[in-house]
Amino acid sequence: FFKQKTAYEISACLVGSEMCIRDSGLTYQNSYINIVTESIWLDDYEVVHITEKSFRPFNFYNLPIFVATQGHVKFIKETYGFDLFDDLIDHSYDSEPDIKKRLMMVYNEIKRLNDNEENVIKFYSENQYRFEKNREIICNIPNNDNDLKFLQSLMS
Repeated sequence: FFKQKTAYEISACLVGSEMCIRDSGLTYQNSYINIVTESIWLDDYEVVHITEKSFRPFNFYNLPIFVATQGHVKFIKETYGFDLFDDLIDHSYDSEPDIKKRLMMVYNEIKRLNDNEENVIKFYSENQYRFEKNREIICNIPNNDNDLKFLQSLMS
């Protein structure tokens, strides 16, 4: 799905990282859906691995789909409070323990959304406030000290 987004969708914010600067290209700005392929998506380590890639869809007003470890979507939602648009996107792949099944579920969800392009576009235009709220969360992450507290707890 590609489109030309409005000014509110491509406005800049200071995030405290180079994410807004490095990834400000037309690919994100002209897409409805962002398929995030996390660095670690195999469940070998039994850990949810979050990188800057998981935040990009929220920064660029995209609908997120994650190719990641089991529990990734749940962790992002519970830890940061992002709206993952569960009323449009079926993230049930997130709870699938079998990696092959999970990847097939992700593929099927991408295909389903692609086959319903008009519904995705309508949803997008009717829910701009939700995308803006996710962007606010991104812009406030530098003010959140949960990660620092977690690291300090590991060292004590």
